[in-house]
Amino acid sequence: MSEIQKAIEIIKKSNERLAIQIQKVKNTKSKVEAVGLTEKYYNVLENCEKEYEACELAISALQEQAEREKENKPLTLGQLKQMNKKPIWVVGKRSLGTEVNGGMLINTKLSRPAAMDFTGACNFADYGKTWLAYAREPVSK
Repeated sequence: MSEIQKAIEIIKKSNERLAIQIQKVKNTKSKVEAVGLTEKYYNVLENCEKEYEACELAISALQEQAEREKENKPLTLGQLKQMNKKPIWVVGKRSLGTEVNGGMLINTKLSRPAAMDFTGACNFADYGKTWLAYAREPVSK
């Protein structure tokens, strides 16, 4: 499990406990009002709810980061064949020999299926030999 996943799990567990605490605070409302501590009650409840919301935002941000950091391996030819009209990131040489390192669209409906941009195409027949495709831009580490 990655560090990000560990952090997500810790925050989720903390938020589960916080949700229980919020419910307990809500259940004491009539008792608190009876002894005149209404303002303190609403302050505690508001703080708990803000903390809960902050945890939810943190979980969401960490999940997005984890998604961005997923391994970005080259796609397989089988995956490319299922991606008609989908964007990909291509690195290598186009069919006419020009360099490519950028976004292209897949077109599997041609007589020679290819990844295409405005300056050329990368035919599937050359996949793995002269070019590779990724779901998103590769990040060098």
